[in-house]
Amino acid sequence: MTRNHDLAFGFGTPIYLYDLDRVTAAYPDLRNSLPSGLAIFYSMKANPHPDIARVLREAGRGRSCPPEVSSVGELAAALEAGFTAEDCLYTGPGKTETELITAIASGVRMFSVESLTDLERMGTVAVSLGAVIDGLLRINYVSSASTSSIRMMGRPSQFGIDSKTLEDEPPKLQAVLGAQLVGAYFYSLRNASDEQSLIDELQQSIATAAMLQAKLSLPMRTLDIGGGFAAPYGVTASLRLFLSRSAPREVVVRAERSRPSRNCRRAGPRRVKEVVSPAASTRGSH
Repeated sequence: MTRNHDLAFGFGTPIYLYDLDRVTAAYPDLRNSLPSGLAIFYSMKANPHPDIARVLREAGRGRSCPPEVSSVGELAAALEAGFTAEDCLYTGPGKTETELITAIASGVRMFSVESLTDLERMGTVAVSLGAVIDGLLRINYVSSASTSSIRMMGRPSQFGIDSKTLEDEPPKLQAVLGAQLVGAYFYSLRNASDEQSLIDELQQSIATAAMLQAKLSLPMRTLDIGGGFAAPYGVTASLRLFLSRSAPREVVVRAERSRPSRNCRRAGPRRVKEVVSPAASTRGSH
């Protein structure tokens, strides 16, 4: 009998088994394949088990994989794993006043922003708690670079602000007390079906951010380019070159590592060789 059979016999089934040694080995491999200025966040919605988050915190050796959370339950799991609330990026639509109070009172200071109303709600809670929060404006650009994979942008959506209707918003967004915009948040697709789809989406996100910064003077200190990784893709220089030419300077570029898809299991492990340009990512905040 194998070890897994022994565990199933001892604990009964169904049973979930997590090989934390593989997590410990996989994260540095991914981390070392990416430019040094990129901050990788672990999406807790993929699996909020505190031990997985703890391993990702410890595996980084000074370059840990902080959590992206979307609920107070995921925040609690991140704290149990040893992260501080300030380490966390809090995302997701429909944030209630109660969860904002819990998150901000715990020390969370970075949030995704779905709308002016969303930012005003955060600002009101932050002022009441004597805090100031940083906001990443979620942008939904109305055209799509990719025709494959699961689309999260490039169509009418309840998520974020359409890039074409944003022109009149910056003064209002920047006038909210208790909150300051520091960048943008893109979540364009998930489980990209192929390398080119992912590259096209990330390129369009970067180009859109650069355009909005130039045209509307939107702050772009931090740029969250989302995820979409169905597997660690082996791409050499194309995205690095595009970012070095098009991304706003002095930008922290973030990518999100989430759950694998069936493509990952079929294709097997492959290294990510290039994802973002160091020139677009000259300093990090974590």
